Amino acid sequence: MIFILMGPSGSGKTAIGKGSGLPELISHTSRKMREGEIHGKDYYFTTKEDILKIDKVEFTEYDNEYYCLSRKEVENKLKRYGSVFVIMDRNGAEQIIEAYSKKNVRVIYVTAPFFQLYWRLIKRDGLKKATKRMYHAVRTGEFKNKDIANYVINNKNGKLDKSIELFKEIVRIVVLCNNKKY
Repeated sequence: MIFILMGPSGSGKTAIGKGSGLPELISHTSRKMREGEIHGKDYYFTTKEDILKIDKVEFTEYDNEYYCLSRKEVENKLKRYGSVFVIMDRNGAEQIIEAYSKKNVRVIYVTAPFFQLYWRLIKRDGLKKATKRMYHAVRTGEFKNKDIANYVINNKNGKLDKSIELFKEIVRIVVLCNNKKY
């Protein structure tokens, strides 16, 4: 089962996914590695040319950089673990659903109040980058993507632990129900 965490920047998708203990699907990117990032843990860092050659199940371009999820990454981790999570935007979620069907994919929309998101981004990225990210989220409709989600987690300030537990419970119930023979 593939669990897609989707939502605007600053919503806590990464913290919820990593806090769950579920294995993560790692995407490829052409962007430069940021301080503290590790190749193979945060992303597979490569070139645009190499990304175009990869057998991929998802592809997007953001801020003039390429991002993709390889079929090999998905197949290997599903075979090894059975269930995984990945962080995607709507476009990526739709591509994964098309590749693996709604039966094998669950989308969880993670959100928080607008000004909490904005403040988190200011603290993390600075005012200029935070404003750019919020503008992008509004312009691209990231706040209106609940319609393709199976579940919604409202990750308000001070509620991260509860949001992680809710995600873990969603995973447990979906996997349990998926394994039942009706």
